[in-house]
Amino acid sequence: MDYKTKPTTRAELRKLADVFDILAGTRNCLYKPVVELLDKITDIMPFVHYEIVDNGLFEINVPARGYFEPDGNYTIEIKEYVYEGAIQGIGAYRGFIMYEIFHPFLYTLGFVPLYERSFKDGELNPYESIEWQVKAITGEYMMNYDRTQNLSKDEIVEQCGVSKAFARKRKKY
Repeated sequence: MDYKTKPTTRAELRKLADVFDILAGTRNCLYKPVVELLDKITDIMPFVHYEIVDNGLFEINVPARGYFEPDGNYTIEIKEYVYEGAIQGIGAYRGFIMYEIFHPFLYTLGFVPLYERSFKDGELNPYESIEWQVKAITGEYMMNYDRTQNLSKDEIVEQCGVSKAFARKRKKY
């Protein structure tokens, strides 16, 4: 499900990824310590916490999910196989976790739903889609633009610990 939010650009999201990088203390890391970041996420966003959940807790095609609790806290639920895979360095699983971390980060910066209705795929412009924005900032954080500019797709996969699909998209921008 997607929602319309205030528009932004990839360049702005790149700057916000840099801000997160500084807050997380990962500026000097090309390979972002995603699993370790989970344990200090409350230092960055005190209202966010995570849980490792049973693989069968929710839909099979959903590796992780996040949601606001009635008290204003944000819970990220990560399936056990995704968490274990991230520990092993599987790029897609590392990306799923960072994606869920960036939802509340952007939310706190005012990227909130503008309407209380969902949109069908393709109905929103990417620059005003919450889902596109979260995917884009995840990529910008995990594959620092300046530091990966001259790397090949395979070098990005290896040095950043991301999936081949993620690295392919990075090379487009």
